[in-house]
Amino acid sequence: MNEIHTLITNESYEELVKSCEITELMGATDSTIILSELYPIYLASLIITDNLQTARYVRKRVLSSQTNTPEIDAIWSVAVALITHLYPQVYQCLDQYAWSAFMIPLTAAIKNKVRNDVSAMISNTYVSIKIDQCCDYFGLPENEVLSVSDRLGWKYNPSTSIVYPSKQETSHPVKYDDMKFGQLADIVLNLEKF
Repeated sequence: MNEIHTLITNESYEELVKSCEITELMGATDSTIILSELYPIYLASLIITDNLQTARYVRKRVLSSQTNTPEIDAIWSVAVALITHLYPQVYQCLDQYAWSAFMIPLTAAIKNKVRNDVSAMISNTYVSIKIDQCCDYFGLPENEVLSVSDRLGWKYNPSTSIVYPSKQETSHPVKYDDMKFGQLADIVLNLEKF
């Protein structure tokens, strides 16, 4: 768990996913690895790296191995809220549970990531939006949402309670996984044979 702690501290979430993957596999033969402590970290790192599909498979393994804990259920409820786009519930699930020491920085990173994603989504989707909707999306009270919107260069009309977002450039570059791209190319080539 020392390596995992270091990866969490360094915010190396892609590496954290890989480390959790390897540790889970090692847990099949090493009884000193406590998977019930690993799985919440694994699920949180998958949420942070936008890998909700893999999180579903990890959840299935948790259920089949009967290593479920309240913390695993709590982080899974966050994943479900994200999958169903229920943003107020995401923040509620993150705030309601008393997280372990390893999970506290991960849940803070999840909140930060969701808020960044939401601000990009609002900027690119809405021309105008009610302030109460912004509060739901950001999981913040109105005064904090107004300060966020000021930082983002959004305009606010207090008489109508409407926020006017400005278009935002996406800050994270598109990442391509060469292995997945190769697999996709193989699938397309095989389909062309038929």
